[in-house]
Amino acid sequence: MSLYVQVLLAYKEEIKNSVYSEVFDSELYDDLLTVEKKITELYQERLISDYDLIIINCVASNKSFRLLEKKYKISRLKLSTDFKNICAKIAFYLDSSFSDEGYMKKLKQKYHLTDEQVLKLFRRDKR
Repeated sequence: MSLYVQVLLAYKEEIKNSVYSEVFDSELYDDLLTVEKKITELYQERLISDYDLIIINCVASNKSFRLLEKKYKISRLKLSTDFKNICAKIAFYLDSSFSDEGYMKKLKQKYHLTDEQVLKLFRRDKR
């Protein structure tokens, strides 16, 4: 799975618009561009389908799963699950920093977090 790829795609417009603001994060922007490039490559290699692209583009354009459910007659649960699976596939073809484990390691190093703090961020800590 890749929560990081999910977040990059879900907040695509905000990340791109941040280029013009004072809170611009070039690393986030670069990672988004990397993900977009990989999506194009995977689509050209037929490893991502037209359906996958529809889901990615709808999420990236902030369309709700409820609207997609009505338009495509597919349950929100299936759409959500499919989006997560598509993001996991994208992360698999990217380097390890786009996987959950890789991104946790990156956060830990960048912000000097403890293992416990990182786990809480990812809500894997059951306490």
